[in-house]
Order: sequence, then C-alpha cells, then structure tokens
Amino acid sequence: MTLHVQAPIDFWNPYTLAALGVLAALVAYQAARKGDTLLFGMTPPMSAGRRLSLFWSCLWRQILVMLPVYVFGLLVTILLSLSLRAIWDMPPSAAPAMLQSYGRMLFIDGIVCFVALVPLTGYAVRRGFRAHALASSAPTTFRQALLLGCTTVFWGVVAELLIGALLLSFQGPVAEAVRIVLLALGGMYVVLPRQMRRVAGFDGG
Repeated sequence: MTLHVQAPIDFWNPYTLAALGVLAALVAYQAARKGDTLLFGMTPPMSAGRRLSLFWSCLWRQILVMLPVYVFGLLVTILLSLSLRAIWDMPPSAAPAMLQSYGRMLFIDGIVCFVALVPLTGYAVRRGFRAHALASSAPTTFRQALLLGCTTVFWGVVAELLIGALLLSFQGPVAEAVRIVLLALGGMYVVLPRQMRRVAGFDGG
C-alpha cells in the first residue's frame, strides 16, 4: 500500500508576497489620507448593503452590454476556424501564410471587441449609478462613457490581479468560491469608489 502525501501549499510564494505588499501599500495610503479622499471611501458614505446593491446594479448592466460583443467575437472565431479547413486543400508551402493570416484576424477581432466594450461598460455603469440616484439624468457623452469605462476596466484588472496572485497556490471549488467573493468585495471597495469619483466629476461634484 502506497501512501500519497500531499505537498504543503506554498502560500508565501513571491506572487502572494507581492500582492500583500501592494495591498499593504493601499491600506497605508488610505490611513494617510483624510475626509472623502479615502481610497475605499464613498461620497456619500454607504453601508455594505447599499454598496452591494449598487455593485450588482452596475454588474448586470455590464453583462447585458457585453453579451452581444462576446457573441460577435465568438461568431468571428467560429467562421475563422471553419476557414482553416481550406488548409487541407492547399499546398504545404501556403499553409504557414494561411495560419499567420488566421492569427492576425483573431488578434484584430480581440482588439475590436475590447475597444467596443470599454465605452459600453461606461454607459452601463453610468446607468447603474443613475438608477440609484447617484448620477444626473443628463445624457452620457461618448467621452464620459470612455473615461468611465477605462476607470472600470483598469481598477477591475488591478483587483483581479491582486486576488489572482493571492489565490495562485490554491485550487478547487473552495478556492473558486473564495475568488468570487473577493472579486465582489474588490468591486465594492476598490472599483466603486473610483467610479463614484469619475461620475461625480461628470456632474460637477
């Protein structure tokens, strides 16, 4: 009978230490500031319940605007994949050029989808804030949507990278559940305050 001993989880890996260092720097930044400029603060102040409600209001709107873009990108990918069948009818010397063209088309498809998603995300977030009476009813310009979308994407990526680094050594459904919870908390306490300040700037706040 052979016993399999699971290797201990290396929690203190360089990625985790780097993530903890960045998190500590953010906490120190918050402690060094006062008033409404706190990194995790909201103006007006909000309870955790209201933050969660606002976060969900923005999230489902973002999902709705993202779906058509993802479907478009998926259809383009499928069509490009089907076109690869033509490689079998080509002479061997022509196949590399066809594969390079396929790769370029996939890259362009990804860039187009990303560029389209950024302002669409801004429009969705502004509507979420407006639904909670936290933004004016004035129409959202393309520039405002682009800036708000960039803010959302940037801080969302920052939060996801930190959380991914923290959970790098963990696998399984429990780790995935923890990741989802931490992503929601990151959206509520890292992304939302930045979105709030951007929207307030649009409304002259």
